[in-house]
Amino acid sequence: MLNWCAPGQAATDYAFLQSLDAILAIAASSVAGLLGNAFGYGWLFAASAVFIAAAISIASRTLGVSTSAQSTSKLTEKVSQS
Repeated sequence: MLNWCAPGQAATDYAFLQSLDAILAIAASSVAGLLGNAFGYGWLFAASAVFIAAAISIASRTLGVSTSAQSTSKLTEKVSQS
């Protein structure tokens, strides 16, 4: 989160982002608890696994991340050259 903070007010920005993260985590866990009670926890965990798989797929396409060993070595070479 520090990468997203303005240099002149990094502490304020970080505190805001951390607070927002905590609020969203509390809200998400509350909603998950309600959904688990309503539909059963097996369905909740299955749906969570599907959403996580979709997020990994979308993130790897969007960010250009590859799981192959060749792309990791290319990334290392690019970083060391700059």
